[in-house]
Amino acid sequence: MKTKNYRRTTLLICLLTSLTTACGCSGRRQTGQDPASAADASIPPDEPSGSLDITAYKSRLQNSRIPVSGYDSYEQDARMLKNADFPNISFADCRFEPFPDTDSLHVLLEHDRMMTMEESWDTIASWLEKTGLDSRTDMKKDVRVVTTEMDFADGDYPNFYENMSLLSHGGGAFLTTDSCHIQIGAANGIYSMSDGKMEAYMKETEHRTGYAAMGGYSDNVIKEGSVSSLGELEYPLLSGKMSVAEGARLVREYFEAGTPYPPAEGITLDIPYVRIFQFDDKYGYDYTVSRHYHNVPVALSDYGGGMQYTEYHPVEDIKHAYVVDDNGVSAFCGTNACIPMETLYSDTDIISLADAAQIVSGYLSGGLMVNVQKTALTYAPVMSEKTGDNIYLFPCWQFTGINTVKNEAIRIYTDVFTGNIYFYTKNNADGFRGT
Repeated sequence: MKTKNYRRTTLLICLLTSLTTACGCSGRRQTGQDPASAADASIPPDEPSGSLDITAYKSRLQNSRIPVSGYDSYEQDARMLKNADFPNISFADCRFEPFPDTDSLHVLLEHDRMMTMEESWDTIASWLEKTGLDSRTDMKKDVRVVTTEMDFADGDYPNFYENMSLLSHGGGAFLTTDSCHIQIGAANGIYSMSDGKMEAYMKETEHRTGYAAMGGYSDNVIKEGSVSSLGELEYPLLSGKMSVAEGARLVREYFEAGTPYPPAEGITLDIPYVRIFQFDDKYGYDYTVSRHYHNVPVALSDYGGGMQYTEYHPVEDIKHAYVVDDNGVSAFCGTNACIPMETLYSDTDIISLADAAQIVSGYLSGGLMVNVQKTALTYAPVMSEKTGDNIYLFPCWQFTGINTVKNEAIRIYTDVFTGNIYFYTKNNADGFRGT
């Protein structure tokens, strides 16, 4: 079934409402080709416009694959790669993530939920009531909309209530006042919000409330790391001391309850990483939120642009949630876990980690020398102009590290079924920290 993905409109919302600090918030990447660091990447043949040709995809299945269930030699392969002598890739300093408990993997297509105007309106109204901010807001006046369906001058966004009859869906509705911020993702529930607590405490006048949703007050990071390693630490938040682990529990419960829809079928949530930040004389927790599909993580990235080198390019999840008191999530921005997914292809056999490393080494050009810092089995969300705005999730070996030739961060995906490669780089060598 053909679908249209509206994440690009969400990026437009973020840009036009001046929420972004360094980049667009949907994770879209700049494409380009740098002869000095490009690879002879594996690019699938032309696909029919707007869709992925699964028949053509299956024709590229690798013969030398192993059962994904009971991959007993995974740790052995990891140890072997630690000592392997590739000409252009090193695993000597690599952290190999545990192999997930799964007996099959899938090629998935995301489908947009497409909220109606009434659903968007009711979602904003319910959120205002739950946060106690309804008395400070005149929704009929303050709710605006960013949409390609109406002409409007820059900065003068149409009134949502007055123009509902002219819209085909409720995506793009947003509210940004001196007290709070909320925006409805272009298709899939709440994309960002801030209850205004950080702004109020800082007596902020320069930035509006959407600033907190994009991490505007979390730059002064005093410690960061995995939630599992920092969970017992406690810091004074606005409501008193709270542990990192307790904050992570509140984040998980918040998103599991739905914003406003609960996670899609097969999706569970993980809170893998935290940045502890100081704002004025208080502290807050900036958590990374990850989707898992049947125990396999969906790839995460973070804010910051990059360079693409393959026709199919990664558009990983980006999601941060901020906790500053014992009420739970005070602000967040990022991919909604409610996005439904359709299974296009399933298989029980995959390319081994060792074979994937060989494939990657074979494709890397002389302009690359990669020091791999992390390897994991993930679902890589990717898209191509040839398939419209559709986002597909391919099961891949993910290799994250540094191209030491240019001191740039690099992430390489190798499809575990076909061996196709998708990769991109970031100028910042720490560009994938926490993901």
